[in-house]
Order: sequence, then C-alpha cells, then structure tokens
Amino acid sequence: MFPSEDTSIDRPANDGARVTPAAQIALGTEWQLPLPAMLRALGEERGGRVGVAIELLADELDGGRSLKAALAEVSPRFPTSLRKQLQMVAEAGGDLSTVLPALSNVVTSERQLRSRLFAIFTYPLLVSTMLVGVVLFSSWVLVPEFASMYGSFGLQLPAATEFFFWFGRWAPLTILLIGLTVAGLFVMAMTPGLARYVHWFVGSLPFIGPLWTYEGHASLARMLAAYTKARLPLGESLRCVAAGLVDQNLATAAQQVARRCDEGKSLADAMSASRHFERDLVGQIREGEESSVLPDALESAASNYSAHARRQLEFLSSTLPPLMILLVGGFLMLFVHAIFLPMVKLIEGLS
Repeated sequence: MFPSEDTSIDRPANDGARVTPAAQIALGTEWQLPLPAMLRALGEERGGRVGVAIELLADELDGGRSLKAALAEVSPRFPTSLRKQLQMVAEAGGDLSTVLPALSNVVTSERQLRSRLFAIFTYPLLVSTMLVGVVLFSSWVLVPEFASMYGSFGLQLPAATEFFFWFGRWAPLTILLIGLTVAGLFVMAMTPGLARYVHWFVGSLPFIGPLWTYEGHASLARMLAAYTKARLPLGESLRCVAAGLVDQNLATAAQQVARRCDEGKSLADAMSASRHFERDLVGQIREGEESSVLPDALESAASNYSAHARRQLEFLSSTLPPLMILLVGGFLMLFVHAIFLPMVKLIEGLS
C-alpha cells in the first residue's frame, strides 16, 4: 500500500481521529516516505527543544545535504544520547528510517513512565513531607516538654515512651542524614562514571526496582531490534543502544557485550556472561539467533517487558497509598499512646 499524491503523514485517520506521531512514523516506514517527513513526525513526538532540533535536521536533508553533514550541522542541539545514536547509525551506514519508529516508541514510553510515576508518587511524597514536619515539631517541642514534665515527677516511664523520647532526640539528625544521602545520590546520578552505581542501586530497591529493570530491558530490546533490522553489526547495534539507554548500569553492560560480540561471540553467549541481563531475555535471544529471526525475537521480548512494567505500575498505584496510610497512621497512633500513657497513669495515681 502506497500513499496518494499527498505524501504528508500528518493527517487525520479515516475515522476522523488524528494519527499519533508514533503511528505516523510507522506508516511512513511502511509507505517508504522520505526521511525528512519521518524526522518531522519524530520531532512532533519529542517536542520541545529536541523536537525543534529534529525538525531542523529534516530541513537540512530537504536542502540536499547528506545525513552525516546534516547531523554535523545540527548535532549541538541534540542531547548527547540521541546525538550519539543518530551519528552512529549514519556512520555505520544503517537504515535510519528503520530505527526511527523504535526511537519514537522509546521516547513515548519514557514520557508516559515519568507521568505515571509522578502521579503514583505524588501522594506518598506529600504524606511523607507532612510526616517529617510532624516528627520535627515533636522532636523540638513536644518531646522535650513531656520529658521535662515526667522527669519533675520522677515517673518510671514505660519502654515505649523511653523509645519515642530516644527517637525524638535523634530524629532530626537522622532526617538530615537521609536528606544528604538523597542529595548525594542525585549528584552522583548526574556525574558521568558514577551514574551507573546509582542506577544499579535503584534497580535493587523494592517496589521501584522491578519497574526500573523491566523498563530498561524493554528499551534495550526495542532499540536493539531496530538496529539489527537496520543491518548494523551486533557490536555497533549494542553501542548505539548503550548511547540511548537511561539505565547507565545496563548501558555499561551493553558496551561489554558489544566487545564480546566484536570478538566473534553470539549475542546470547555474550549476554549470558553478564549478570545484568534477565535470563528470560537471553533465552529469547538465543532462540531468535538459532531461528535467524533475531529482530522479531527482540521485539517480542520488548513487548513482554513492557507488559511487565505496566503490571508493576498498576501494582504500585494500588499498593502505595494504603501502605502509606497504614505506616503513617500506625506510627502516629503508637507515638500518641506512648507519649500520653505516663500522664494517664499519673492522673490515676493522683485520684
């Protein structure tokens, strides 16, 4: 099926609904539309400063420049990861139009994931912030007052009250240390060479760790499928993938696998030597290599991991709010009970 005289892919669908940019790119690949038109669709999908840069790249290609020359002209406008991927594909002679749908899907997936995570963690973060305020107020005001009052009466305090008095003395310092640790992790995440350790730590956390792992493997498999379909060698494909991954720990592992593939190992054998890749992914890749359908196997793996990520998101959205209510409510009930229990006993003794 080929387009009519109007070769624009930015048009309504048959039912009147607007075709999404990701779908436009897929249609453009199927219809063999010019690369500049597909770049403009990707620019619309990305939006912002990067979207403008992609559209400028399309303008350069429309002006008759080669892909390498056009990339050299507008590359400073691209973020490092996307610039590296486009340059690597161009230099290796790969089919950029085959890669564009995967890049668009990864961009869309990352944007949707950020939106969902923001929605899921907004409530727990607000509740945690309020709890920190309550704890600091109690540590600086309530606990010293009650400790002084009970001390003046020479009361024998219950173990729970003693614990919360001790907790109140050390809570501000503990909160400060936690805040400094989080700030340090953010700084490390922004530092080349150290980000991989932060990303490894994130992947080991409960709740968020499985989601991070699933989404990282989905992006890796989706991009690797596109690069191998674009006829890039395995080593070059893996290096392109590493340049586009958010998870720098997984990106470093992909670079190591690329070196093993350059030495002549199969992709499955090279990946099986690393503990950073899920065994299910390695198994699907091995089956794909043995059947000579590696891109299809990778696309299937990407779909599976995306489904796992969606289920993990649903689990987080249904679990975190009641868990926060249980933890915060339980803490406040125990705190109030422990603080006022000696006062109740004192009143009973006086009566």
